[in-house]
Amino acid sequence: MNATPPLPPLPPAGPPPATGMAALPDGLRFAVGALTAWQPPGRRADRRAATAGMRLAPLVGLGLGALAGGLCWVLLELEAGWLLTAVLTVALLALLTRGLPLEGLAGFADALAARRSPAEALAVARGPGLGRSGGLALLFAVLVQVAAVHELAGHGRDYAAAAVLVAVATARTGVGWACREVPAAEGDGFGALVARAVPTSVALPLAALTALFAGGVGALAAGEPGAGAVIGVATVALGLSAAELVLWQARARLGGLTEGVLGAVSETVTAVALVTLVVGAT
Repeated sequence: MNATPPLPPLPPAGPPPATGMAALPDGLRFAVGALTAWQPPGRRADRRAATAGMRLAPLVGLGLGALAGGLCWVLLELEAGWLLTAVLTVALLALLTRGLPLEGLAGFADALAARRSPAEALAVARGPGLGRSGGLALLFAVLVQVAAVHELAGHGRDYAAAAVLVAVATARTGVGWACREVPAAEGDGFGALVARAVPTSVALPLAALTALFAGGVGALAAGEPGAGAVIGVATVALGLSAAELVLWQARARLGGLTEGVLGAVSETVTAVALVTLVVGAT
């Protein structure tokens, strides 16, 4: 008697995860949803999409920077005033990102000030309240950014808009840079999804491309092309160095990466980049 033939395997419940170039649309949707206020339809929140998305973070930064820099240029063209231009430019960035980076910075500052175990510090960072340290970090971050854009406006609308573009793009490159080697602080959540999603072999070329872009923009926008290029490259280098300091504190105090840490990286790099561009302009 013949043996019963084996049953064919059941079809998968859904489409297989995309790989290679096919993962780019999912990655772009993930990056846009994670780094901006817009939630694209069909966004996937799995490891594969997160891996592709964090590698595309600088591209999202270019979009955010173009919008903020464009507003800065238009307001200066309309002679709206340096202070008003600075406030509205920084406010637009907060609006475009739902204020999540600022919220992350505040929570991270409160966790650092708590001086407790990593688990307790994580609970403080996730808490709904705003502590003294978080409030001060939030205040100084916004004040530094507004003051920097105000000073940049004094160097002309082209340089100010270009500086905003470079600073925002550098900050999102810093977010991708943060997903390089630092482990996740928790076993689940956004930090676990993106931790170690960008290997160093990818992060370094992304940083180099951002530096080349910043140098090119600086050469075009500054009065002296050579000096502008150097300032642009230095902005990226100092911004990513600031990101490393935040990550060092995150590993030491929280045990690794969280969504709030990425917010702290973004806001810190933005402030450092803007200040570098102000100093370079003088």
